[in-house]
Amino acid sequence: MNIVVVVASATGRTRRMAEAFAEGAESEGASVTVLDAQSADAASLEAAHAIVLGCGVHMSGAPSAMRGFLERLAPQWMAGTFAGRIGAAFVTSGAGARGGGELVIMSCMPPWRSMACCS
Repeated sequence: MNIVVVVASATGRTRRMAEAFAEGAESEGASVTVLDAQSADAASLEAAHAIVLGCGVHMSGAPSAMRGFLERLAPQWMAGTFAGRIGAAFVTSGAGARGGGELVIMSCMPPWRSMACCS
């Protein structure tokens, strides 16, 4: 299984979580590529069987790098380019008490809904 993890990590915490995820998946036989949200594009997701989004919480929302990634690929999501792929997301929130993780997870959901409905 080919898994692509797209990560937006300003402090490095989310990147470390993505790398830990990759290590665990690779130990079970998956091939995992971790990409920065700023450089990930549609071509980098073509061979993926699963796409995982990971980002921190920035002012109770998704950081601009992840929002930019989602917006850049909106035409592909809506056209069903990635239909049939497995989708997942995770969020880190360093200082904790500020909240917003649930909002960030929800903002990562639209691609998965388009993947499911376009298969």
